[in-house]
Amino acid sequence: MILVRDETMSPLRIAGLVGVVFAVSLPFTYVMKNGVPRGIGTAFMDEDFCDTDDPVVDELCLKAVLYFSDKKYDRAIDAYSAAIRRDPHYVYAYIGRGDVYSAKGDLDRALADYDYAARLDPRNQEAKVRAEMIREERGGR
Repeated sequence: MILVRDETMSPLRIAGLVGVVFAVSLPFTYVMKNGVPRGIGTAFMDEDFCDTDDPVVDELCLKAVLYFSDKKYDRAIDAYSAAIRRDPHYVYAYIGRGDVYSAKGDLDRALADYDYAARLDPRNQEAKVRAEMIREERGGR
């Protein structure tokens, strides 16, 4: 996939990309067992999700989403890590990186990122639900 900077990328397109990543990252067994948790899947409606004070962080996170959707997990982790280095308080970069770690099967790192995101923003239900899903998955082994 060749990534071309498109100046007309609409919020709807970004929301679609985020929705795809969410759908891929949500463990199938959890949904089958418990249904979709309330409030999940609406991150793209949160004004803070794709809106930091730093457009470079936004661009890095968008690149990470695209890498993740192409299953280029190491590149996605690198992009999220670069966003975190640039803005260590951006909760959604930790959640995104946690999603990638989870997809790779690295549940310890995924849980660490989700827990850290939850500590940064205690009101963030997405981080808490994802952390709980990882704990349930680890407990089932």
